[in-house]
Amino acid sequence: MINFKHEKGGFIMNTYIESTKENLYETLSSLLKFRSVLDSSDSENHPYGAANTKALEYMLELGKEAGFEVKNMDNQVGYIQLGDQEDYVGVLCHLDVVPEGNDWTFEPFGGTIEETRIIGRGALDDKGPAAASFFALKAIKESGEKLDRSIRLIFGLNEETGSKCVKHYLTKEKPPVTGFTPDADFPVIYAEKGITTFNLKKTFAEAIDDGGIRVVSINGGTAVNMVPDYAEAFIEETMDITDMVTSFNKDFECNVTIDRSKELTRLSVKGVSAHASTPEAGTNAISLLMSCLDVLDLQIGDASSFVRAYVRRINMLTGGEGIGMGMEDDISGALTFNVGTVLMNEAGGSLSVNVRYPVTKSLEDVYNSAFKNIIELERFTYDVVSSVDPIVHDKDGELIKTLMDVYKIHTGDEKAQPICIGGGTYARSMPNIVAYGPLFPGAHDTMHQADEYIVKDDLVRMTKIYADAIYRLAK
Repeated sequence: MINFKHEKGGFIMNTYIESTKENLYETLSSLLKFRSVLDSSDSENHPYGAANTKALEYMLELGKEAGFEVKNMDNQVGYIQLGDQEDYVGVLCHLDVVPEGNDWTFEPFGGTIEETRIIGRGALDDKGPAAASFFALKAIKESGEKLDRSIRLIFGLNEETGSKCVKHYLTKEKPPVTGFTPDADFPVIYAEKGITTFNLKKTFAEAIDDGGIRVVSINGGTAVNMVPDYAEAFIEETMDITDMVTSFNKDFECNVTIDRSKELTRLSVKGVSAHASTPEAGTNAISLLMSCLDVLDLQIGDASSFVRAYVRRINMLTGGEGIGMGMEDDISGALTFNVGTVLMNEAGGSLSVNVRYPVTKSLEDVYNSAFKNIIELERFTYDVVSSVDPIVHDKDGELIKTLMDVYKIHTGDEKAQPICIGGGTYARSMPNIVAYGPLFPGAHDTMHQADEYIVKDDLVRMTKIYADAIYRLAK
């Protein structure tokens, strides 16, 4: 195996990356200042929002200034290209981000640069890797190495909410012959769990005026692919709930707060946000709030049935066991279950749910297992919002082996092995690519969390890895 770092081109690339790392930091900081969250208010001109379009234009302008070919495809996706060969290596990044959520101690879209890290929504997912890939491409150009394939950095604007941008791309361009998306973990991802998102709904008709506490409304969460970090309920307090809430807070080691007004009482609680693929890494504020409501003497009726069914079937569990979805396999581990949002009023209640299921299971396995518990016994209805099948790549294939070789050279980790994740990446939507980085083993994962950040040293190291990997794939 050639140690690329000691070849002439590799030395030039690493030297270039080291010499321009301050520019890399500033580029990422500027990119983080675009609040590129999905916005459909002007879908005709900006399919995913004006800020998303501006983020794309920013990257394409940088590419143009650096002497690359660039193309904007209807403000949905764009690319920067080196070379004119028909076959190309694709590196797929996304510039859209999930909503910022709550509890930030830094400005979410301030692009704060500290001594050792850069902070902002998207720093890890996926603007940091996008900036790293761009500087990797510039380093390859600087090396002057002759390539057998073109290299194309593709920037999508809809990864977090459906990857329609990639579908649009494939209606106009052929797919890459090989490549990766820097949007998961190192060393390399060979399999991704299946993902399905659905709504659970219950219509309210019955309420008995028995003197119990009436739940007027419940609201929580901002996105289905995030563990919610805040939830609140408004109730009519027909009896004092202070002692019950105090006892609950002690038992659950949380802080449900009580705010009383003339007519209604608000109960609110903060959780800990995390990516929906790892709900166990967070604390679901909706589940905490529902559990607190469950200990109160609620008015008999459909609203209280909605709350109590939630606690019976979902509770604080993250594996879907109570709803009947608990399953696992040896390749990808256990199913994960995340309630991302709740909306309840006097007419009914709705939950948005994100499930990541094992690669050896089918979508039918997931839904058939839940029918009895939630549909028949609890009288909920459901509608499927979206689903994507699991993917599994050959661990011994050329692409996986090449990326693993590069990772081992740059990290010295000879024991590293390809892994399976619950996260969903562009690898599901674009043929011939896998997920590769940016999160290093043992690093703090702040994707979809408050105060998301990327470590400067990790940003530089992944840039060198990406330059090496792209070069090898293009040769």
